[in-house]
Amino acid sequence: MSGRELRRQSAQYVLARGVPGLVNLLALGLFTRLLDADEYGRYTLVIAGVGLLNLVLFNWLKLGLLRFLPAHREDPTRLLSTVAAGFLGVVALTGLAGVTSAAVWSEPTLRDFLAVGLGVLWSQAWLNNSLEMARARLDPIRYGRVSLMKAVLGLAFGGGLAWAGLGAHGILLGLVLGSFLPSAWLMRRDWRGVRPHRPDRPLMSEILRYGLPLSVTASLSFILASSDRFMIKIMLSDGEVGLYAAGYDLAHHILTVIGITIGLAATPLAINALERGGWDEARAQYLENGKLFMAVVVPAGVGLFILTRGVVDLVIGPEFRDAAYGIFPWVVVGSFMSGTKFYYLDSAFFLHKHTSRLLLTIAPAAILNIVLNLLWLPEHGYIAAAWSTFASYALALLLTLIYVGAVLRMPLPWMVMVRVVIAAGLMGAVIVWTQRAWSPHLVVQIGIGVLVYGGLGWLVGVPLVRDLFATGAARWRRS
Repeated sequence: MSGRELRRQSAQYVLARGVPGLVNLLALGLFTRLLDADEYGRYTLVIAGVGLLNLVLFNWLKLGLLRFLPAHREDPTRLLSTVAAGFLGVVALTGLAGVTSAAVWSEPTLRDFLAVGLGVLWSQAWLNNSLEMARARLDPIRYGRVSLMKAVLGLAFGGGLAWAGLGAHGILLGLVLGSFLPSAWLMRRDWRGVRPHRPDRPLMSEILRYGLPLSVTASLSFILASSDRFMIKIMLSDGEVGLYAAGYDLAHHILTVIGITIGLAATPLAINALERGGWDEARAQYLENGKLFMAVVVPAGVGLFILTRGVVDLVIGPEFRDAAYGIFPWVVVGSFMSGTKFYYLDSAFFLHKHTSRLLLTIAPAAILNIVLNLLWLPEHGYIAAAWSTFASYALALLLTLIYVGAVLRMPLPWMVMVRVVIAAGLMGAVIVWTQRAWSPHLVVQIGIGVLVYGGLGWLVGVPLVRDLFATGAARWRRS
């Protein structure tokens, strides 16, 4: 049952995150055509800063919702009131810090970016709470509707304002509207009866104890993923930030969307399994999560690695392509390692409430990333940031595997991994052969890869593939 439920919910999250993910890919292609490298670099720096502040200041609230809402399912008002109170408190602190910073900075452009950045921060942080509520309630349909609304509105408003001449400011204003409008729609539906002036102080303390270590860990993870942009700006230029970010964002975004569609379903199912059936059921669910994750993400990563030029040419604007050709393959492998850690392995820490121990797996990698960038960027340029990302994620994955297996003693799907690697490797060889033999269109190459992986996966015994074949055969017999 655990495997079937995971596949069902993951399939729903494919639509819930996959369709908005396609919209975001469209946005990446549009923005790299509307903005030059310098302006795209400034835009990505604001997004990176907002993402870091969101993790440091607001992430603990949505993590608390995910972890504790199942226990407050019958009467969630007390929990929601506490979360709303925490959110408003952080908004007040960041607003005060923003006013102070604006008074210090004399450059009008910096003040403008600060103002719109705060708008993006607050609107996205509040919408994330509503999305996490849907996830905790195992409701991927609502999650998908809200995510799609956010992506479409952000693309429409942001692209329109940028095309009208507002540039990066217009895209950021579009992101504010894209998050604010869905949040306003959800207020009466999800937050009715909430009293932020009456928080539960013991519950607030419990959320802080659970969520703050995870927020610190997530912040270090974000530093690992995005500190290179700030270092490129300081050591090189805004334009090189834009060139690097376009290739990085494309590779990272595709694999993140694929991995998170499984992770969004997997972690809540494991938590609910623990609450319902104890550790035996939780470990069984954790193992099923790993089998599905590997069966989907490994072949996706192999395919992206081989199809680098086709994917880059399809999405990225011409000014950014030459840089993306070199960056994309390194980030594909790094994003596979980071996705395996964040969307699968790390849920073991959540189950055991060892959230503070996540620092042991991410802090060394973040330090390594900064050191390698300091050493390599001046000599090799922005491509060195991709190398640093690869090395740092490899270290983070290794440390996580050691802790999950040796300390937490959670089951890992090693045999399934071997079968998946065999099938995905042979799939990759077939795609390379077709490229050299008759250079088919990208869509045809993807189709060939899917068919070859499906056939080989059935032969070597990849569980997901065999289950899909069995389900299809049963439906055919019934029909």
